[in-house]
Amino acid sequence: MAGRYKVTTNCIRNLIIEHFKDGKCIRTIGKLVKVSPSTVFAIIKRWKLRGTVENALKSGAPHTLTHRNRSFIMHTIKKNPRLNAVKLTTELEKRFAIKVNPETVRRVIRSYGHNSRFARRNFFVNERTRKLRLDLAKFMVDKDISFWESVIFVDESKFNIFVSDGRITVWGKPNEELNPKNFLPTVKYRGGGIMVWGRSTASARAGLKPIGPIAPNRAPRLRGPALACYKECNRIYLN
Repeated sequence: MAGRYKVTTNCIRNLIIEHFKDGKCIRTIGKLVKVSPSTVFAIIKRWKLRGTVENALKSGAPHTLTHRNRSFIMHTIKKNPRLNAVKLTTELEKRFAIKVNPETVRRVIRSYGHNSRFARRNFFVNERTRKLRLDLAKFMVDKDISFWESVIFVDESKFNIFVSDGRITVWGKPNEELNPKNFLPTVKYRGGGIMVWGRSTASARAGLKPIGPIAPNRAPRLRGPALACYKECNRIYLN
């Protein structure tokens, strides 16, 4: 914050109080000491309340990071959101020669409304492919209904028989991680599954067609529930 405003010295402040005691008005005092009337009024008000013209001592320790340091932190994470607090601390030390705790950096980031979140996974799309997709979308947006009636949409998906590949959450209290109700049962090779594909048009929809069983080369190593799931996949595929 330093350098944004001019600080009035204690000598000028005492001179303002002397003129005020002599009965001069605020505007006259401001012209004599070359200070704005609002500053003169604030100094006189402070003198009346506290009996002194000096600044009050601030409570607590001063801020380690300045406004410039905070702006640097936020600008850095906007450019690279994956940067963690420890690396940001190192960047601050290199740039400003300031040593702070990583938790201080985290508090600064939270004060601007940012919080740590798990990054969502998505297919990697480079800049060239993004441009091509956008051009295709702009080209297709004005197509009439007769065009879309002649288009066949196809897609494929994997279905697991035993357990889901997604993240599963449970409700529990602290120190209940080992409760059998909170366990997620697993088997080798995720219990097997099957890949299917389907197609549809504006007027009709076809059934799902199996592409093939999952992991057929692992069948000799499967035991117990995993082997049963593998056989079920093959049964669905062959039928």
